[in-house]
Amino acid sequence: MTVQEIMARLLLIGLLVMYAKAMPLNAQNRVELDAFSLDNGLSDRIVRQIFRDREGFLWIGTRNGLNRFDGRNFYVYDSYRPAPYHITADDIASISQLRNGKLVLVYHGKTDGFDLLDPSTGQLTPIHLPEQIRIQQVLTTQTGDLFLIARQNNACSLWRLDEAGSKLIQLVDLPADLSPGPAHADVAGNIWITTREKSSSISLVVYNHFGKRLRTTALNPMPGKEPSSVSFFETSKGEVWLILGQTGVYFYNPKTDSFLLHPTLPKDFDFLILQEDLLGNILFQTSDKAGKATSLFLLEPNGRLADYRYLLKYSPQNNVFYSADFTSGMISGTG
Repeated sequence: MTVQEIMARLLLIGLLVMYAKAMPLNAQNRVELDAFSLDNGLSDRIVRQIFRDREGFLWIGTRNGLNRFDGRNFYVYDSYRPAPYHITADDIASISQLRNGKLVLVYHGKTDGFDLLDPSTGQLTPIHLPEQIRIQQVLTTQTGDLFLIARQNNACSLWRLDEAGSKLIQLVDLPADLSPGPAHADVAGNIWITTREKSSSISLVVYNHFGKRLRTTALNPMPGKEPSSVSFFETSKGEVWLILGQTGVYFYNPKTDSFLLHPTLPKDFDFLILQEDLLGNILFQTSDKAGKATSLFLLEPNGRLADYRYLLKYSPQNNVFYSADFTSGMISGTG
C-alpha cells in the first residue's frame, strides 16, 4: 500500500494513528479509521511532527525517535541503532528539508547543534555550533535555506547554513536590546523576529538573508489585550501570517507594511496549529487554557470556512496534522 493509497482514508498517530475521511460537520459523513500504535512499530505515543519529504515519504518525529512511514511499515531511527538508522538524539523537536534533499533534525534539549540526514542513504551529518554558543531557534524556509538564532550568555546572533550544507556562517550580532521571541524565515530568505518591549507591546524586526536589518514594525493588534502566544505561518503562496493567541490571525500586507486581521477566521480563539495541504486548504486547531483541543476549522482557497470539530471526539488531545487534501482525509498524531 502506497502513501497515496493510505491517504484515501484518515490516520491518527500517537496512541493510535488514525486515518479517517474528513468532511465538514454538516456533511454527516461516516468516519473510517485506521489506527497505528506501538504494536505496529511506531516508536512512541507522543508525536511532535509529521513531515512529507519531496519523495513522498512521511517522517514522524516523536518523543522517542524518528519514524519513516512508507504506507505500510515504520522504519525507526534513534540514538541506539547503528547506521543507517542512527541519529544523535531521540526527542524530535522539528523536521524540515534542505535544498539538497537532506532532512534537518532538531532535538528537544539539544542546543549545541542539529543533524542533517540523507533520507536515501541514512548518512548522518551532525552540525555543531562553536563552543558556548547555543541554539535558540532553527528556521528553514520553504525552499530549503536554513537560518538560526543563537545565544551566547545574554548576546544573540543570526546565522545561516552555507550552500554546501556543511558549515554555519554568522551573519550578524543582534542588538543588545533585541530579545528574540518566536521567529520565521520566509521563502525569500527574510528573517522575521518578534520581540517584546518593556511595555509588553510586541515589535517585529526583519532581516534579509545577508543579515541586513530591513525594518521594524510595531504590532498592537488589540490595545489592552495581551496575546497568550505568538507564532508564524507561511502559506504556499508566500503570504506571512502571524498567529496571536486569543486575539486572532493576522496576515502581512506589504503595501502598508502592517498586519491585518484575517476577515474570515473567528476572533478571540487561541489558535494552536495551522497546517496547509497540497491544494491550499488550511487547517486550524484551537485549544483552551488547559491545552485541550476545542475547535477544528478548515479554510478553503475560496475563503469558505468549514467546521471539522466532530473529528475531535476521536482524538480530543492537541494534535499535529498532515494531508495532501484535508477535504478527503488527514493524518493526525497525538502531541
